[in-house]
Amino acid sequence: MQNTNELYDIYSFWHVPWWQTKTFYYALGACAVLALVAIIYALIARYRAKPQHPWEIALEVLYALQQQGHSPEHSDQFYVLLIETLKDYLHDRYNFDVIGMTDQEMLAYLADTQFPKDLLEQLRSIIKGATNVKFAHAQALSDQQEKDLELAIMIIKQTVPVDR
Repeated sequence: MQNTNELYDIYSFWHVPWWQTKTFYYALGACAVLALVAIIYALIARYRAKPQHPWEIALEVLYALQQQGHSPEHSDQFYVLLIETLKDYLHDRYNFDVIGMTDQEMLAYLADTQFPKDLLEQLRSIIKGATNVKFAHAQALSDQQEKDLELAIMIIKQTVPVDR
């Protein structure tokens, strides 16, 4: 005789969700290890990269500008980039706060600092030519652009520290 008080097993199969399987845990651990290795590699690569000096950055930009060639139609863009590069260089190299200044304000500011006077005169000649091009919409000759670019390169090369 059977016991009538017995419970019947109605759950014959036990289902384990995929996110609770050992395979999922192993895959999750492998992803975590790979992510950790990638983060460590990125940090090492970041600190291993040699930071560039302000004069190296400025000379790279000016040499790239020199390689592009100079057309009179784009002389306004040429002078904007040239003056912007010089302002960035003076800001990074000497900590002069010239980035937000106009060209004339920058010249007046540099005249009150210890910036070399001969280089200031050369910078003044570059800005004089740039002012006509940028604001009077005059077209600069390629020779004038080349001369101003060479002056800018010379200004940067003369202000590189001797021990570098």
